[in-house]
Amino acid sequence: NTHLNVHNFAVNSGLMGEADITGAWDHELGGVRLEAQIEEENLSATHVTGYVSPKLKALDLNIQADSTNIDLLSPYLDGIFSELDGRVNGNVRLHGGFKALDFEGAVSVMMDAKLDALNTYFQINNDSILLSSGSFDLDNVRIYDREGNMGKVNGALKHTHLRDLKYYFDIQSENML
Repeated sequence: NTHLNVHNFAVNSGLMGEADITGAWDHELGGVRLEAQIEEENLSATHVTGYVSPKLKALDLNIQADSTNIDLLSPYLDGIFSELDGRVNGNVRLHGGFKALDFEGAVSVMMDAKLDALNTYFQINNDSILLSSGSFDLDNVRIYDREGNMGKVNGALKHTHLRDLKYYFDIQSENML
């Protein structure tokens, strides 16, 4: 068994906070079963349980996000969104082979970002995104421009194990920048 306390714990350059991690080696699994509590003081709490197995070359992590920094998703959205800033709430499962990862779950998102294809900034204020195998789905997600004008987005960000990203968005709006 092991116990780690990591200050300024980050994932994909996104600061997550102070991490308190316990783990135990599982011989049959050929990996570590872990539990982690990660907190940004007075801002966020993220609870992670699951395993990482070098033997299986796979992981299976259940993540409970409570105002978790969205920066951890930046590498998966690169080239589509930039200047990403925000928070997510919800339950997510990150699982699969090290070279074949996937997400499942549902999150509520508060974020600001630039949609690179349109060179336009927008905001999502606490709306839901469904994560399923190979897809991040948006169903009537309300977006706002910097002037406060609202639009709705339907569509999906499709991926193959978090690579080869393709997006299909239908944006309905009036007077949005």
